Amino acid sequence: MAWQDSHMASQDINLEAADMISAAIERSGTSRLEIATLTGIPLTTLRRKLMGRSPINLEDIFLIADALGIPPVSITPNVLTSEAAA
Repeated sequence: MAWQDSHMASQDINLEAADMISAAIERSGTSRLEIATLTGIPLTTLRRKLMGRSPINLEDIFLIADALGIPPVSITPNVLTSEAAA
């Protein structure tokens, strides 16, 4: 049961990250193709990550934030930033 709870929490965090990153990309006016090119993340992989079908890791967050010219914390799920601050 603990594994299932942990797995669900991980999925929720991943979906929150995907939503935050998608919104940031949208606000920036930058295309997903341009983000893929700037980060070196293949476009198909980026699409899967943003749909929640593949995990988003910290390296992805830093690469995408750098490509968008924003602080990584702005696209980091709240649960990760609030626990780190506690």
